[in-house]
Amino acid sequence: MTNSLIGTIYGLSCLETKSGYFIYTFDLEDKTDAISCKLFANKKNNFKLEELKDGMAVQVEGVLNFDDYAKEDVFTVNSIINALISKKVDLAADKRFELELHSKYTNLDGFVDDGVLLKVLKEWGWDTIGITDTENLQVLPYVYDSYKKNGIRVLNGVELLLVEDDLRILTNLSDKDLPNFKNLEDGSFVVFDIETTGLLKYRDAITEILSLIHI
Repeated sequence: MTNSLIGTIYGLSCLETKSGYFIYTFDLEDKTDAISCKLFANKKNNFKLEELKDGMAVQVEGVLNFDDYAKEDVFTVNSIINALISKKVDLAADKRFELELHSKYTNLDGFVDDGVLLKVLKEWGWDTIGITDTENLQVLPYVYDSYKKNGIRVLNGVELLLVEDDLRILTNLSDKDLPNFKNLEDGSFVVFDIETTGLLKYRDAITEILSLIHI
């Protein structure tokens, strides 16, 4: 069954075989998903593909098959043409600005790249952005000077987590009395750490176990 896809090319590569054929491989993404693509050409029609490059928007037609070489489903392209992908714009006369943006430096929560963000802010005509990553300010050295040079003011912020002062994190599972010391330097204890491939106990696995005795 022939299907048509529109997206942007990434990871483009070309391999010339000994028999004179050209094999183009690339990923096609549309901001929602991505798929591996493969395109075959010969010496007679290869010149038509010389303008292919990363970041190029195209429309492809072909079929989805399991590729024995790649060991995954690959979209085999039969035809390809240039495409125009619409972009979001901000035409408001009175521009708004975001006060709570999380960059890629917010673990497990943020995904915005500071370089891509700068490009979008310039295209939208925004002159202010508030970046409030969770528990860190790691993005600020990368954005403060570069954004200022482009006329964009960065509102330095951070999202912090508050806990009760007397919150008990550790639980004593023995019948022994808890040690009575206020400073860690005055006590003896074991620091235990475990690393896993994820947070699902049914699927993920333990990769590392570490314990350190402090005396």
